[in-house]
Amino acid sequence: MLARTSDLVIIDEVDGAQAALDQKGFAELDLFGSSDSYESIILDDVFDPVASGRGFAVSNSIENYTLASNRFMRLNRGLRAHLLERMVEEGGVLSRYKDAFVTGNSILAGMYLDPEVDEEEHGSARFDLIRRLFEQLVRSVLTSGVGGDGEDELSDLDLERVARDLGVEHAALVAAATRIRDALFALLNARLVERFAEYYDRMQEAFFGILPPRSELDPQDARILFRFLVEVTTVVLQFLALVPAQYAMIAEGVHTERVFGQGVSLDMRRHLPESLIGRLSGIRFSYETDERGKRKLALQYVSFAGVPRLLLYHLSKMLTEDGIEGPAVLLASATSYLQPSPSYHVSVRPNYVLRREGEREAWRDSVYAFRPVRDLDRPGEFVKVSGAGTERDRNHALQLLTDHWFGGADPYVRQLREDQFDPGRRTGIVVNSYEQVRLMKAHLKRTSSSAHRVIGVTSDIAKIPLQERAEWVSASQVEMLGTRDDWDAIVFPMKAIGRGVNIVFPDGERVRDAVLGSVAFFVRPHPTADSLAFTGGLAGQLALQFDQRSIPPGADIPRLAREWRGARDDALESLRRLLRRPQQMSRLGPMIRPFVADGMVDLLQTIGRAMRNGCKARVFFVDASFAMNSTQNRRDSQRSSMIVAMRDVLQELLSSADPVEREIYRLLYEPFLHPLRNCANVIFPEMNPE
Repeated sequence: MLARTSDLVIIDEVDGAQAALDQKGFAELDLFGSSDSYESIILDDVFDPVASGRGFAVSNSIENYTLASNRFMRLNRGLRAHLLERMVEEGGVLSRYKDAFVTGNSILAGMYLDPEVDEEEHGSARFDLIRRLFEQLVRSVLTSGVGGDGEDELSDLDLERVARDLGVEHAALVAAATRIRDALFALLNARLVERFAEYYDRMQEAFFGILPPRSELDPQDARILFRFLVEVTTVVLQFLALVPAQYAMIAEGVHTERVFGQGVSLDMRRHLPESLIGRLSGIRFSYETDERGKRKLALQYVSFAGVPRLLLYHLSKMLTEDGIEGPAVLLASATSYLQPSPSYHVSVRPNYVLRREGEREAWRDSVYAFRPVRDLDRPGEFVKVSGAGTERDRNHALQLLTDHWFGGADPYVRQLREDQFDPGRRTGIVVNSYEQVRLMKAHLKRTSSSAHRVIGVTSDIAKIPLQERAEWVSASQVEMLGTRDDWDAIVFPMKAIGRGVNIVFPDGERVRDAVLGSVAFFVRPHPTADSLAFTGGLAGQLALQFDQRSIPPGADIPRLAREWRGARDDALESLRRLLRRPQQMSRLGPMIRPFVADGMVDLLQTIGRAMRNGCKARVFFVDASFAMNSTQNRRDSQRSSMIVAMRDVLQELLSSADPVEREIYRLLYEPFLHPLRNCANVIFPEMNPE
């Protein structure tokens, strides 16, 4: 509608809009447990009409689809049963995959790659061979058995070459492949659930016999992981086999539209290409607790489905083929030009950089400091929230930080308001979630006489008791705090006070100046386990880079196809490397720079709330995980410290050889780089520990 009816479209905070659009590029489909689940849809659209004798006539294509759907439900129920069986194991081997995007690639990484070794130090070529071998073996069985398409894809796999590349005997590999396929055939056709474990063990024995997992892996953990690998791989591949058949089922009247999942609307699919990486797919599971305290399993199928960010770049030309000239598009944001960031960088050089007329440059007096708190429970150590282990450990760490900042007759936050840095301005305490805000407020209520002077930000003000609402605000009410003088600090999640939200003095000598003068990060910014933000951003960036390539005038179809395949293979390799491991800085190898750039955008936006009208800001990095080596009087690097990594990213950009680029980055980010370079208590790589 916008493209048809508008003359001008203005997209403010476009980097945030782009990141939000990337998240619309995932299709998420419940596999069971709801009326919208794929299993419910299959039962309603396929099995019930056949069983009740109504609806469509049974054709060969419908019969084949029914058989394939039946196999999918059987595989899905096997995976579900295994996850329910493991639900009681809080710290079991599968717990690392909870809430994550799980693929066969990530499970194999858990079995073959040392989690303590950096990605760059691994020989990824051998691992990729193992991944392709296993996937092809499973695919060959699914495509040749009942519910498949009748074609055996094992012929596409040159076992002689694979044996040579993996350094194993050809005869041994052929024998193992035969045993694995026979066991999987038997598993798919087994009539007794009690026999399943036997077939999984046969497959594991054959596969590990020629390709042993890493030696540190516990044998029982290896057994659980291998079964999980088979289950996830078969569910994903069988679902992908059903996708093209859905078109025929729509023609037959079985489905009214493709069973695609939530996240990607029909209208969006109509105007957008599929993702460059194709339908890279996996599953996501979590354990939830209902209102009666009973735990239950949630299981979803997740796939990359499209590239919604392209709307920003093609809105003006989207309807050209319909003879409609689209609107002019104006994109605006202060952090939309940060080349290393996959999610937030808008890859169009800015035409204008706006500055308020007469704005002061007090930001030159901004001060940043790494200010960890000693852990009273562990002498010689400092309080670490991010990476603390269990949720209980993280909550305890937050309570220790709260006691340090708000305890005593003269709390530290009140001292900050009255000291000589910039008297009268308040403090913002940054955490990762609304639940952490609630935890801190509850702890303050029990332990601090100044709890009433600490404002908490909540997602639902209606849930706050009436007698306590003066101590709480919703995100939409935050700006009104500028008119109040009855508070010293505000506690909020990272993104709750960010883009376009400003707490300023409404009148007087400091009119329009930022009320927040100090910002304390109690938690190092990090995506949650179930977040696909960085993954989606990287997929969107890679697709956009290919979209913006120039097509040579003399290029023919074969050349274009080769270029597309090359870009797709490179993109898949990047995404698979990323998905092999938890998203931890020390384990990301070449992905550290883009990962940090993505994370620092929200951090800089938050600091910016204290720099309104050119004000100076004081920033405290409190979580010890911001620079762990420095707490031990050792040099930090970009692998061990987000502070060092942020400085390095900005320093490189502001040193660009392109004078125009250099000036753009200076105008946008110099107010942040200047104090970062001088961040107190961080031992930068070029420093000597004292």
